[in-house]
Amino acid sequence: MEVSSHSSPGGAAAVPRAVQREILHQIGSAVDRLEIDNNTRDQKIENIRAEGSRSACQIKAIEAENLRRKEERYDLSVALGQAESKMDEQIKEVKSRTAGACKTAQEAADTAKEARLVATRASDNTEALKLDLAQVKSKLQKREYTQKLEEARQLPSVDNSRLKLWS
Repeated sequence: MEVSSHSSPGGAAAVPRAVQREILHQIGSAVDRLEIDNNTRDQKIENIRAEGSRSACQIKAIEAENLRRKEERYDLSVALGQAESKMDEQIKEVKSRTAGACKTAQEAADTAKEARLVATRASDNTEALKLDLAQVKSKLQKREYTQKLEEARQLPSVDNSRLKLWS
């Protein structure tokens, strides 16, 4: 066994070369493992950062979607309010028209009643006039008859038997 001429920092006796090689080999292996662990750790950190970045992007996308939906709800709410207001105006207008139509219909019904009354009165008046006309005709006929009878009496050629027939 060879002995190194170098002394250890603590002033201990020299370490044989084979032991030194083994120690160096183990130190090298440990360093390699540490580097691999470091690389793995760095890769894991990068993976976590990438995952965090993706998650942050997803969160921002979700927040943007929520904001868009909130704006859509607001727009829909405004549109709904406008539609409700317009419908309320139209309902008021229809009610007003309906009230006007009802009033007009009532006035038409009242006018129809008045027209029926006037027609009934006219019919009654017509009947009364017919009766009056019949009475006037009857009186005129009697008068004409009486006049003809008087004229016939005054005629010398008519005998009394004919006069009795006419009367």
